[in-house]
Amino acid sequence: MGSSPATGRGRLNPALRVALYLPALAVAAGGFEMLSGLVWRLVSGMLALPLLLSLPGGERGDTLLRRGAFVAAVLLVTYIFRRDLDRRSFTSLGLRPGPGWVRESLIGFALGAALMALVLGTELGLGAYRVRAFAWQQRSFDSILAALGLSLVGFVVVGFYDDLVARGYILQNLAAAWGTRAGLIVSSAIFALAHLFNPGAGQLSSVGLFFAGLLLAGGYLASGRLWLPMGLHLSWNLFQGPLFGFPVSGLRTTSLISLESAGPDLLTGASFGPEASVIGVLASLVGLAFLWCWAGIKREG
Repeated sequence: MGSSPATGRGRLNPALRVALYLPALAVAAGGFEMLSGLVWRLVSGMLALPLLLSLPGGERGDTLLRRGAFVAAVLLVTYIFRRDLDRRSFTSLGLRPGPGWVRESLIGFALGAALMALVLGTELGLGAYRVRAFAWQQRSFDSILAALGLSLVGFVVVGFYDDLVARGYILQNLAAAWGTRAGLIVSSAIFALAHLFNPGAGQLSSVGLFFAGLLLAGGYLASGRLWLPMGLHLSWNLFQGPLFGFPVSGLRTTSLISLESAGPDLLTGASFGPEASVIGVLASLVGLAFLWCWAGIKREG
């Protein structure tokens, strides 16, 4: 005896679930991060540890704890909504291992690396960026390796929770409510807007991240699982920042290559990095074209 805004066996309309999911996620993340800060101060005070514990790459112990709390909040809220409101399993969001999941992850990783290499080559070729130095000229191998390892772990986590939220819960529920095309557009817009508080964010970064969101969503639609977009997301960020030296969505990381901006903001993305540039948008479109062709080959095969 379901009636609007319910669907199926009394379930809430998928779009309404998303409308409830987003504020629940924000509240839980804020609460968990605040709690982690209190725990850090308590534990560090009891053990006489410095509050600004330095880790490889300039990270701090309290910062890592807050990030862990944020991830815990994302997992908990998504699990509860998927189980109690969607009435489906958590793995049905696209996390079932199954045959081919490693292959899909590697395809995504290779695609992200190739696209970011295309961005670097284009930026250098146009003179929008110049190479200033290389990390091995200024730092020891051990410190470089430790920083890169920490960045790798961090970007694995970022790729996991970003895609779980945007390409998992949001896209899939909006597609169920309004159709795939509308779900694709709205979920990508939400993904772009979620980065508005990043350093250097603005209109150009929102446009660039909208297309990056389309690219990642295209990875999900082409494969039917989240492994491909997660692999793509990881290598896109890893090559963009720690390996090639661009800002990653406005955030600076320790990198192998030190770059300096030498061109107009339209080409460089200014302090936000190439995701806010025309070059970044073109890379996303190239990636979408590849995924469209790959999906077609899969269907014919």
